[in-house]
Parts: sequence; structure tokens; C-alpha cells
Amino acid sequence: MTSATPIDVTVGVTKTGVDFALSPGGRVSGTLTDAATGLPLANVTVRIQTPSGSSLAFGRTNGAGVYTTTTGLPPGTYYARTSNALGYVEKLYRDIACPGGSCAVAGGTPISLSAGTTTTGIDFALSKGGRVSGTVTDAVTGLKLAGVTVRVYTSSGSQVTSGYTDGAGVYTTSSGLPAGAYYAVTGNSRGYIDELYPDVVCPGYACALSSGTLITVSLGSTTGGVDFTLAPGGRIRGTLADSSTHALLASVTVAIMNASGNHVTYGYSDASSSGVYTTVGGLPSGTYYARTLNSLGYLDELYDGVSCPGGSCGVTGGAPIAVTAGETTLGIDFTLGSGGRIDGRVTDVAGGAPVC
Repeated sequence: MTSATPIDVTVGVTKTGVDFALSPGGRVSGTLTDAATGLPLANVTVRIQTPSGSSLAFGRTNGAGVYTTTTGLPPGTYYARTSNALGYVEKLYRDIACPGGSCAVAGGTPISLSAGTTTTGIDFALSKGGRVSGTVTDAVTGLKLAGVTVRVYTSSGSQVTSGYTDGAGVYTTSSGLPAGAYYAVTGNSRGYIDELYPDVVCPGYACALSSGTLITVSLGSTTGGVDFTLAPGGRIRGTLADSSTHALLASVTVAIMNASGNHVTYGYSDASSSGVYTTVGGLPSGTYYARTLNSLGYLDELYDGVSCPGGSCGVTGGAPIAVTAGETTLGIDFTLGSGGRIDGRVTDVAGGAPVC
């Protein structure tokens, strides 16, 4: 990497001549088809990844099932895998089942790219998998709940697909699953207590999957009736302020933990909230603890007033917060003091160029 050149900008003046000379990169192209019928598959994404799993480029299939990645890549070795919401089992190139991206990309066939050329023939034939469907309702009113995510996990705890409830409270998982048995857990930001199927309280996924019931899935079919009835939970609200100026602070997260230190929900003070946060997920009645997380240079704290930089404190050293299901606990406020920060440059020892 060469050293970057700083650009001087003057208020009210347009800086011209900030030009770039770009080199053509390598691209990937191929066709996706249904493994059973041979018909082309539209609206499937192919992601190009590094050996470590970072996604650098993607392409999306057209009506003929053909894709070409949009971003040029430097010469090198890459891997490709699919991403779809059509009920097909995802694959890693070449012909390796990879539901939910739950596979190491370096286990696939490497794809070599050269500058200015398109590597063609990176094709996929996808098979229909199993899906999970159901309805999510309010346990008190019986009303259907929109905007709730249902995540599906393997017995080993890997998330492999998810669904999202519509206006009628109905969800169907997106990508297909290999035949087998799975667990399902809800996730919501509407103040309801999340559950592991069936009827196991699981706020913030802080529960053992094995306490739920396995859901059997078969290839090419949808397992229906995986329903949830969610009860309103308790929430926590407060303000975040600078301890010296008393100015309200936006862009600070408040993490809520149980006595075991497990994260169960969070709140966030965005720019529109005037320093006020309200936790998103509902909590069962009980005792919880709260601490801040910020990137603004303030010292994070455990409630109430316990210094906790980087989460380096036991949560039970803070003040317990009593929460009642269906109610909001108010006044859980934080006043944060500015901390010291460290800056510097990281450079290549040989040439002195900055390392990004």
C-alpha cells in the first residue's frame, strides 16, 4: 500500500483535481439452476469471499439465472457461495452444502482471478430444502405480531436461516434447510419476551437450545405450525449525559445483563432521542444489571456509578435493577466522564507506508 496524500479543503471552496486512475479488477460470472428441473434461478446472490470469509463482491442472477459480480477484485484466490430467499439449500462452490453460511469457505474450490478478466463458469445447481413456518401472536390480546424475527439453529447452535413475520403475524424461513432437526427462537424489538420453541422463555437468546423441542424438517417441504405466543415484558429507560457539562449523549448503548452476566437486551440513545434510551426486547420479571458501551471517549460505567472500562467488571458489583413484566422501569440514568485516549500510526517497517 502506498502512502495516502492529504487533501486540503477550504470552507466555501470546491477542491478540484482530486482524480483517481483505477485499474480493471477481476470479476466472476456463472449460472444458477434448479438441480431437479434444470431451470434458471433468478434473484439469487453469489458472494465472493476471501479465505478468511470476508465478503468483497457479489452478483445477483437475472431472469436467465446468470450473474456477474459488480466490483473488480485484485488478482488472487477467492471463494464463492450463494445466498437466497427462495427455499433452496445454500452452496459453497463447488457443490458443497452450506446452509446459512455455516461452512468454512476455505473448504470450497478456490477461484483464481486475474486483473481485467472475468472468470466464467462458476455455476451452481441448487436443491430445494426444507422450510419452517408459523404464526406469532400477542399472548394477552391474541393479536398477530408483525416485525418479529424467527431464527433457526442446528442442534450444535449454528444459525442457518430465519424468517420475519408479515402483517398477519406469519413467517416462513427464507433459504432452504437440509433434512434434519432444528431449534427456533424469536427475536423482537417491540418489548415482548422472546421464546425458544415451544414456550421456553429466552430473552436475548440467553437459554440452552436443548431446553426446546426439535423441529423436524424434510427436503422440499415446509414444516408448519411452529407458532409462538409472546407475552409483553418489562423494559428499562433512562438518560445518558456528560458528567461535566450535563449535555445529553447520543450514540451510546446500554447493555442489560442477568445475574449470570448473560446479555439479555439493550437500549440505544440515538440522535433523535435526546440522550434517552429504552431497551428493545422485553424482560421477564426479575433483577438485572446495566452498563454502557460507547466509542465517544467516555469512561463506561456499570449502573449505578461503577467504573467499568471495556466491560472489565463483574455485573453483580453494580446496583440491581428490578423489572416487572409489562412495565417500564424508569430513571436508570448514567452520567459519564471523559476518559483518556491513545492515538498513533501503524506503518510498514520496511517502507514506512501506513498499514490499514
